[in-house]
Amino acid sequence: MIFSGDIHALGAVNIRNSGELAFEKPVKSFLVGPVSTSDATWPSAARGIPAGEPGWLTSDELIATREVNGFTKFEFEGLVARARLFYCGGYDRSKGEDGRVQQVDEITI
Repeated sequence: MIFSGDIHALGAVNIRNSGELAFEKPVKSFLVGPVSTSDATWPSAARGIPAGEPGWLTSDELIATREVNGFTKFEFEGLVARARLFYCGGYDRSKGEDGRVQQVDEITI
């Protein structure tokens, strides 16, 4: 598993290939959530394109990438792990967002 929190987003994929390297078992990769984002869905608004994977990476989407405030909680028990991604919105007050959890997605690994 790979965890990253510097993309200002939440999401999860199974990585199957990285360039010439093919994985026997897919590598689970998680965007675990930002401390914050803005009404402009930082950083897409600043760089002009949404977060995405490079062309040399082959993956299957487990949970769509979303640039929203949130966090991820992992629970490990024996050989089983569970990831819960908590979405708190982009803090857009015009949508009634106030930083509270609005949605939770869950994956058992």
